[in-house]
Amino acid sequence: MKTLSLSDENTFVEIFKSNDLVIVGEMHGVLENAQVIQNLLEIALKTDRQIAVAFEWLLTKSDEENLQSFVMGKSSNITISKFFIDSDGRVTASHIELLKKIREYNHIFNNRITIHAFDSEQNNREETMAKKITNIASEGENLVILTTGSFHAKRFGLGSTFTSMADVLSNNLRTANFFLKYISGTVQVEDVLYDVRESEMQNDNQDDYFDYQIEIPNANPATEKLLLTKLQELTTLER
Repeated sequence: MKTLSLSDENTFVEIFKSNDLVIVGEMHGVLENAQVIQNLLEIALKTDRQIAVAFEWLLTKSDEENLQSFVMGKSSNITISKFFIDSDGRVTASHIELLKKIREYNHIFNNRITIHAFDSEQNNREETMAKKITNIASEGENLVILTTGSFHAKRFGLGSTFTSMADVLSNNLRTANFFLKYISGTVQVEDVLYDVRESEMQNDNQDDYFDYQIEIPNANPATEKLLLTKLQELTTLER
């Protein structure tokens, strides 16, 4: 596993050109997660590829179409489901800023970015999520940049009895997976703050499971209060 900095722009460009899918494995509940995706998007826009951004969100078709309309500049507001305020840290205030930034990018770059949600409530969740991502990747010449929990992004390999979403996708698509390594800071889980260094996945050696590691110097907790403030600025909440 190679450690990269977000300033390694040329390396990222080559990764984006030579892969169909970039999987970013995160710890939910950290503000910096969406900022990493924004940085990757800015680099990906320097290639000539259409870009699909996919989130581990559980949305209805109507919710997803509404978000798509917003980032394409066809609507000025977002009407969203309660998932956005009960998402176990998968949606943060930084994600709301990211949606606004994608809208700006599409205005400048002729709608080159689409957004998608791929979470599933089915029992075979890993396979179902992988199928959704495969369908997204098959639309044109998309480069898919997806963000998900590190467990789903991890390749367990042939010797494991468990098959992750990343395992399934790597069998079908040219895939690069990234592990977000938080050096210090806190994460909010179910309204409780934890030191990121208490996480088992953060402490374990991930060399055999990921292609690359991106180091985040400090993690800041994604508090619900800050998220609600951002939503009130931009959206109409579904009650």
